[in-house]
Amino acid sequence: MDATNEAIRILSEYYGAAAKGKTTSLVQQKNEPVPDAGFDDEYTGDQSSSTGVLGMLDVCASDFQRTIDDTTAAEKKGEKDLNEFQTVAGSSLAEKEEASKAHTYSLDEANTEDEADRQGLQTHQDTMDTALAELESLTKACFDTGLTPEERKIKRDEELGALQNALCILDSSNGGTDC
Repeated sequence: MDATNEAIRILSEYYGAAAKGKTTSLVQQKNEPVPDAGFDDEYTGDQSSSTGVLGMLDVCASDFQRTIDDTTAAEKKGEKDLNEFQTVAGSSLAEKEEASKAHTYSLDEANTEDEADRQGLQTHQDTMDTALAELESLTKACFDTGLTPEERKIKRDEELGALQNALCILDSSNGGTDC
């Protein structure tokens, strides 16, 4: 853009001065003879082409300026968007860190409670195992005689008969009736 503006300035000065007949060639040294350009009057530049050249340079300069303006606006918008994103992301990150701390604390509490419950369960299981072993030993003594219920009834009836007979004998020795 700076180079284009400098070219516009130089050409505007040259063509403006040349139109008034107050200029010399752009490249001219004092000690060298000037070659014959083929015309008798002083050269005033191609004034008809100057407007086209300067017009194109003006279009280029305005394109450069528009690009600079668009780029500057895009950079400002990008910076604003970045700041908004950083604010939202920072807030979200802080929120998630707090939630993570709360979850970690809850997990630690749950693990501690679980360990206590497991120890209590093991204690109760040991107590129950002891009671079941005791019950099993008593079951063998009380119920496991090797006889079926019918056989036990017959044996019980026989024992009752023998006890009644013994009672009768005891009564008869005390003056009771014969058995």
